[in-house]
Amino acid sequence: MNEIKDMTPNQETIDQLESLLKDAKEGKVRTVFYLAGWEDDSVSTGWSFDQRNGTLRLLGRLSLAKAEIESAMLVSDPDTDLRHAIEGWL
Repeated sequence: MNEIKDMTPNQETIDQLESLLKDAKEGKVRTVFYLAGWEDDSVSTGWSFDQRNGTLRLLGRLSLAKAEIESAMLVSDPDTDLRHAIEGWL
């Protein structure tokens, strides 16, 4: 028996991408880093880098974004591998 996947679009993802695309077309967004989660749970990454943006500032903010995602994981799911690793350090 074949499982039917829920292919309902994520409206928040669509809204954010459309807003970024609009700003990119207006020349406001110059650099993009992305991490995309697909319907089969695979992941892809990529970027488009514009030399007019500061590399260190972008990389620093990327590190902060990672920390924010990890914090959100700890709050939303107390049984994550990340929480267990942190509790093991304490």
